[in-house]
Amino acid sequence: MLNPEENYDRHIYLYAKHWYKVTDRYNDLKIIVAKRCGLDAEHVSKEDIIQVILPIVEKYVKLSEFVINLLPSNTRFRDNLTIEDNLLNECLITLSLTEIKDSSGNYLPGMNIGDPDPNILPLK
Repeated sequence: MLNPEENYDRHIYLYAKHWYKVTDRYNDLKIIVAKRCGLDAEHVSKEDIIQVILPIVEKYVKLSEFVINLLPSNTRFRDNLTIEDNLLNECLITLSLTEIKDSSGNYLPGMNIGDPDPNILPLK
């Protein structure tokens, strides 16, 4: 059951910062997004994940910086990239998590991310 008091976006931050054990990034994020939206994980697509993650990143990263990171000459996240059917989706998810992880602890103003919840994903 979805708890309206819970800030589920904080779990994206905690995941990006590796406070949760990373097993399969896509399936892990499906679980987090499903909890956030009150769905079963099987109903969450990569596009759903992107629709949740991009607004979080957008709040503190300029669009131009974000898009420049997608250029072939940029290797910032290339080592973590696995080739799948839709490369753009994978790039957007990878880059979003990288931006969150590299934010040096600068979370959204007023956001208390708290501790990870072992009921969401296993802890690292």
